[in-house]
Amino acid sequence: MWLVVLDLIPALLTDSLEAVDGADEALAAISSRFHIVAIADSDQAGSTLRRALEDTELGVYFDAVNTAASLGPAVSPRVVRRMAAISGFGIEQVVVVTARPALSETLRRSRITTLLVEDADGIGAVPAALEEIASGRLNP
Repeated sequence: MWLVVLDLIPALLTDSLEAVDGADEALAAISSRFHIVAIADSDQAGSTLRRALEDTELGVYFDAVNTAASLGPAVSPRVVRRMAAISGFGIEQVVVVTARPALSETLRRSRITTLLVEDADGIGAVPAALEEIASGRLNP
């Protein structure tokens, strides 16, 4: 089993905290095969982010929601390792999905599997890419 750490809140929620088109379908596909946790840089508690996800009915797909406020100053390899440990997964069972190239590179240098989503429409491609990673056909 794999743990998917989604650092994609801007790809799931609009600035007005509405679900973006396709978010529900992508999360449903991901959660049918993987455990999902959300992480975000924020000085607010994870409960605030959880509430925003619940308000859009996306919260049902997440096993946990955390922010850097509770785990560290910003999303980093250390924060991802802590999320994995809290969730009961080894770091080799983790895939971080992010739209931030610098974070992706930092995580890769720390030998954390990372899937970089390069545009707002990329959330729709995430389920298939995760399947490729889990099957061993893709090693990002």
